[in-house]
Amino acid sequence: MIMTKIKKENKPGAGRPNTEWPKEKIALLKKIYPTKSNDVVAAELNITVSALRNAAIRFKVKKSNRYWDKAEEKFITDNWEVLSPIEIADALKKKFMLVKTKWAVINKYRELKGLR
Repeated sequence: MIMTKIKKENKPGAGRPNTEWPKEKIALLKKIYPTKSNDVVAAELNITVSALRNAAIRFKVKKSNRYWDKAEEKFITDNWEVLSPIEIADALKKKFMLVKTKWAVINKYRELKGLR
């Protein structure tokens, strides 16, 4: 039996979708992607998280090392004695739309207190 390669047709819409981004949308991506969670940025840009990741790669945008703002840090330190790290993470999600794990909260608290 002889095997032959079958060429795929170039169908309209096959392969990479139309990925033209307006300059305003690119500017917003570059502004908010480094400091906000992917869920928040994707919602703001009205795209999926997967599309967001692809756009970040395409436009060479990276997350910043500083991923917390002062209000979020203050919330952690103010509530550390009364809430568990899991409860703080849940509250951050509700109050700031910031998705963090309990370990992210613990590590940020340690960093803020000079323990790491």
